Amino acid sequence: MALNHRNKIGAVNYSIGANIATNKNKITNLGGSDNIIQTSSYIVKYILKKGESIGSFYGFKTDGLYTQADIDAGHYYTLSGVVPNAGDIKFVPQRDIEYKQEITDEDRTILGKDVPDFTYGVNLSLQYKGFEFSMFGQGISGTKVAFDVYGVHPFYHGQDSPRKYHLKRWTEENRIHMRHILASIQQVAYIQLTTVILVIIICSIPIISVSKLCHWDIQYHLQQ
Repeated sequence: MALNHRNKIGAVNYSIGANIATNKNKITNLGGSDNIIQTSSYIVKYILKKGESIGSFYGFKTDGLYTQADIDAGHYYTLSGVVPNAGDIKFVPQRDIEYKQEITDEDRTILGKDVPDFTYGVNLSLQYKGFEFSMFGQGISGTKVAFDVYGVHPFYHGQDSPRKYHLKRWTEENRIHMRHILASIQQVAYIQLTTVILVIIICSIPIISVSKLCHWDIQYHLQQ
């Protein structure tokens, strides 16, 4: 859906526009195949499953981090035969199992999708004498993104600088294990200004032709 408005106030011409679209999809047939699990990068997995969206993330649900009190009380689940330590991710089983039992692939579930529910855009245009200004912004909402290997590159690859979300991630009071950063799925929504254009008409030179009188505009563009 798109809406546009144009008007003139004195010597100013302007137009404002906005658009929004929704995208809903569902897998209806896998050609007789079972669920198809796909791996992207090192960790992130997708699943193609009848009745679900394309781009569905498939993995373990989590519920924060284990504390030392959890470990001491035996309120934990093992993963790959490993007993967790304080600060490790607390994975949530999707089966009815007891504490200290094993989390397996049967406990994986759909965690969201990377296809946005909505995409939208806005635009503005102004003309006043020898000046023209326009801008365009766009955004998305209702989607998720996998935050995997790029979360740890600065720490052992040495090829990236730490980013804002790394700062103060681990302290004595907040002992977040590196794997918590490595394999998280995060909600994403944003709107960003993608284009800004300023046009300055420096001069207008008349050109006389046989058929008509026209103008050649010399323009200077500033674009970001």
